[in-house]
Amino acid sequence: IRITGAERGLLLLHSAEGLETSVARNKNGDDIRRVDGTSRSVPEKVISTGLAVCITSTADMAQASSSMKEHDLRSILCVPIRQHGSVRGVIYVDSQEIATEFGAFEQQLLEALAAQSGVALERSLLHREELGERRRLEEENAALRKDGVARPLALAVAMKDVLRRLERVAGADVSLLLTGETGVGKEGLARYAHAMSPRRENKFV
Repeated sequence: IRITGAERGLLLLHSAEGLETSVARNKNGDDIRRVDGTSRSVPEKVISTGLAVCITSTADMAQASSSMKEHDLRSILCVPIRQHGSVRGVIYVDSQEIATEFGAFEQQLLEALAAQSGVALERSLLHREELGERRRLEEENAALRKDGVARPLALAVAMKDVLRRLERVAGADVSLLLTGETGVGKEGLARYAHAMSPRRENKFV
């Protein structure tokens, strides 16, 4: 808004549901909660063609969409935001003021901003993916631990079957008898069963 002198600016991102408004502000810097009276056809055209659209009061108004005429918009400038060659979204500014006209200079400035926005959006996406993966690993780690007792590591099919059986019965009010040679992990299984049992708060004996 500041570099173009527009009355309003929007960041629209392309998703499976179509174009969604990510950020919308007016010339005072206030967030716009409800966005009305914008041209939808212009951003959609920029998304489909990958080319900027600049319409001003002195330009050929035949380019103006019906929504532009309906909402008395005098000037519109819309540029694509690209990521890896594809259009990820658009930066859209408009104005109802007759004095506000967008030209080649404003378009170049907005295109430079859109290029920086594409890089920032990509970094943001990677950051969200990293956070999501970290959260998934933390949840997985928590699921493998019951009150501080780790789920025993099982690589052999037979041992995995033992763990599945143990997890099925650990919550029941039954006695478990674990047998096996010295060093096969009976105590570890017993602690794991205790951690999953209703008596987990009591002392393990």
